[in-house]
Amino acid sequence: MAAAKGNKYSLKLETPEARRKVFIEYCDHVARGRNVHSFPPLALTTIQRYFKDYPEDFIQEEFDCAKRSGEDWFEDIAERAMMGEIPGFNTTVWVFSVKNKYGWHDKQGESSQDGATPTKHEIVFKLDKGDK
Repeated sequence: MAAAKGNKYSLKLETPEARRKVFIEYCDHVARGRNVHSFPPLALTTIQRYFKDYPEDFIQEEFDCAKRSGEDWFEDIAERAMMGEIPGFNTTVWVFSVKNKYGWHDKQGESSQDGATPTKHEIVFKLDKGDK
């Protein structure tokens, strides 16, 4: 039998200190490029509930920074692989990972949101072609 809607069973972190500790661990997890769904201590639905119910402990701006760090981690791997620093690097696994995790997709001529600054993909492509 399912728990009644609106129950508090999943809210096992009763103090601000306990919530902050787990939140910091969660941000570290995501900043290492890990999936938001694969955090062992809490289910994603519980984490989402903490964000909603305890915004003073689960600070959205800090989490957004952790997500950017995780994406940067994947970009660093790509740069190291392009320089030949990662023996046996599996490009296919990397591509599928970033496509699934960050919604990246194949698109030529993509520019930044302001339309003026080339994206990292365009810069790498131009360098590969010998353009300046």
